[in-house]
Amino acid sequence: MCPPAKSPTVGVAADTPQQHDAAAALAARWSLPLSDALPFTLAVTAARVELRDNADHRAKPVYVDFSSVNTRPGPGASRRQPIARAVGLRRDAVPPRVLDMTAGFGADAWLLAALGCHVTMIERHAVVAALLADGLSRAGTVDPDTAARLTLEHRDACRLEVDHWRGRVDVAYLDPMFPPRGKAALEKRPMRVLRQIVGADDDAAALLELARRIALKRIVVKRPRHAAPLAPDPVAMHEGKAMRYDVYRPASPA
Repeated sequence: MCPPAKSPTVGVAADTPQQHDAAAALAARWSLPLSDALPFTLAVTAARVELRDNADHRAKPVYVDFSSVNTRPGPGASRRQPIARAVGLRRDAVPPRVLDMTAGFGADAWLLAALGCHVTMIERHAVVAALLADGLSRAGTVDPDTAARLTLEHRDACRLEVDHWRGRVDVAYLDPMFPPRGKAALEKRPMRVLRQIVGADDDAAALLELARRIALKRIVVKRPRHAAPLAPDPVAMHEGKAMRYDVYRPASPA
């Protein structure tokens, strides 16, 4: 059973009076309060939507910027990098259809789309989904081909209907949130903020079991390099410098 999403700690506000209508529309779209008095503010600015920590006004805001994802020729565009090998990308094959069941800030989904995959991003937290939607809309003007291969759905991945999705997804991709190991201060700020708002994915094991019933070819779980596997039976592991991609087989049809 998947736990419900956390109660809102984030309000929506306009950066200037000129953005008030846009802020009101954003709050209504994502069912968030129109307020700047909560711990975090989803601020609508002239350039983007950004998340601000109201307890630390010196901290830089968090926002989705797909232009920062390395997709340039070389390591960023290589099908030999661990994530590409894990999802089964091959030079002479049609790129797989990927269901990213824990989209987060979307960097992995964008990279896979840049490599040719059609990726559906599932994000259950409204604030993260709002940041993703804004980043995707801005990216469409910079790299429309990659953006066109991405679809965002705001829903709880644990409640996906197997009969609807099976047959539409080659690879299910999971990057569950786990409690940090070691000093949390060493984490990048966007990840620390994400933990504060979303918390840990306590239902990651259940999500993996659902993914095994949906994906046709494989399930890929992203893990810290030295962490234990989410389940004990990966059929392959692809290691990077800091991360590891564990590959699981789909469940046998009933």
